[in-house]
Amino acid sequence: MTKSSSPLSPKEQAALDALEKQLEDNSRIVRAELTKSLRSRPREAPLHEPGVRVFPRPPNPWDSVDFEHCTPAQCREAFWPHGAPDNVSDIVWETNLGRGATDMVIQAYEAMARADPEGLEWIGTAAMPLAEQAWAESRVHPGVAWAAFGAALRAGFADYQSAHQQTPAEPTADTERRVIDFTGCYVEDVAPGFYDTRPELAQIRDAAHNRGRAADAVLAAVLARVGANTNHNVQLPAVVGAPSNLSLQVALVGPPGSGKSTAITIGCQILPANPKVLAPECDRVALGSGEGAIELLFGFRPDPNAGPGSNKKIHVQVHHNAFVVLGEGEILNVLASRGSGSILLPTLRESFTMGVLGQANASQDRKRVVAPGQAVYGVLVAFQPEHTGPLFERVGDGTPQRFLWVATTTPTPPPDDRPDWPGPLLLPGFSPTDTTAHEQPVDGYTRLVMGLPATVRDEIRANDWHRQQHGAPVLDEHSDLMRSKLAGMLAVMQGRLDQDEQDWDLAGVLIESSRRVRTRLLEYHQTKERQKEQASTERAARRAVVVSERTQSAKVVGVAETLAKRVAKKPGVTKRNLQRSLSKVQREWFEDAFEHALDEGWIVLKTEPTDGDPRQGVVPGPRSPR
Repeated sequence: MTKSSSPLSPKEQAALDALEKQLEDNSRIVRAELTKSLRSRPREAPLHEPGVRVFPRPPNPWDSVDFEHCTPAQCREAFWPHGAPDNVSDIVWETNLGRGATDMVIQAYEAMARADPEGLEWIGTAAMPLAEQAWAESRVHPGVAWAAFGAALRAGFADYQSAHQQTPAEPTADTERRVIDFTGCYVEDVAPGFYDTRPELAQIRDAAHNRGRAADAVLAAVLARVGANTNHNVQLPAVVGAPSNLSLQVALVGPPGSGKSTAITIGCQILPANPKVLAPECDRVALGSGEGAIELLFGFRPDPNAGPGSNKKIHVQVHHNAFVVLGEGEILNVLASRGSGSILLPTLRESFTMGVLGQANASQDRKRVVAPGQAVYGVLVAFQPEHTGPLFERVGDGTPQRFLWVATTTPTPPPDDRPDWPGPLLLPGFSPTDTTAHEQPVDGYTRLVMGLPATVRDEIRANDWHRQQHGAPVLDEHSDLMRSKLAGMLAVMQGRLDQDEQDWDLAGVLIESSRRVRTRLLEYHQTKERQKEQASTERAARRAVVVSERTQSAKVVGVAETLAKRVAKKPGVTKRNLQRSLSKVQREWFEDAFEHALDEGWIVLKTEPTDGDPRQGVVPGPRSPR
């Protein structure tokens, strides 16, 4: 991550301050849950016991560690007395997140590890990019770093609670607000038997179901990794417009605890990185900024034009593929709102359409420009439904159109009916003959242009002509390009550079599922907006009633005081004559004012005998208006 040359704007600083406060609140929630679980478990209970969902508080590592002189190994032994992966403890220690932050990581880690080994696996994979981002960003944008830390911890703890609570929590207004029924939007809803059409799709489904996660979400993660694991010179032909690459951006959408982060983890496990294409330092990196996403591909190399014995180095592109993730879409909204200086969303949009990435800075060592066709990104962003709204607001610049929308709530088999773990998915690679047939020299390198069936080319051209002449739904502007990318990835999974009609049909199923999820989200936001407007209208109506009541009350009291004064000047006046003494406006409030004056004791009705019927007059009461 690179340092920003401009200070934070007031709007950005306010957003970061709010997120930092939210992190502090989340910390208190985590602590409260840990304390609650500790008090409900007998001290003599073992650390891990089947069926027991509570856990003891881990030993406090701070009491036994000399922070000034201890080594990472000594620190690890104090932090993880029951054993933990070395990389996690090293990262936590070497990034020096701070006593309070590290204590939170430790407690969440120990809690999940002791309740279920799968919890250990989640935090082990999530802590690495989390800590790397915090370390890279903390000196420049500490608010963003801590926000990312808090979001990831919050997501992990929600996953843990969802998986390990003995009884589901009673639904509250807040939880109901976050839940969307995506029934009818899943891949199998669009095309029953989709995952049985190919062995690799069935393998992905079995891997997801083995871990109790949504097949659609794991498939989306695998597809994004297929693009990131494929050489950048494999490209889509320019049937219309310009050629494109296999960059893919996925929005995983689901409520807290629906397995968004773990779906990404399973996708990484079933399709390991090919280090010849996807370097370890570019794999599963936390998305922090547009500049940071581009900087992943750059490094310093000896200057070939320097003289003998020179140690001069230049800043150049050294990688072409990257797989980046963001565990909470809320952070994407914050990062994208940094103001006119942010290039995060433009970077995502340009990478999707194989445009130019980066900025040409004044100094050569800080220049970061990636030419078209020289970079492929697999991007996964996990959203809670309510946090997708800001992304849809950017429909004008084409951001939501470039995402594949996937629900993480796909039904899974019950625990007793889950398949065995199928093992990793191995991409077969391309044959030399197939490679040679698709080579096209261009701009100093040779690209491999994928083949498309004639029927697919005709469909793409017809759809493009219709859009140009008659328009199309704005959110479907890139649907054919997205479909071409997905079809290409399905072909790559079988070691082919030629797409076939089945690739195109299967990709169409994914597009339709994405469209349905997107539509359901838009309906959700429209409903929430209507509810918000209705609530605002009701509040305004209530305020109007209150104001009216207050105004009316003031007028009634005023007229009542006038009546009391006039009765004091003319005791025994009849009620009718008293009413006639008022102005036309005051008469409107007479009955209420008369009753108020009687209740307050300002006036009294007195009956006097006469020659005829008794006469009732109004006389001053025992009390007077103030």
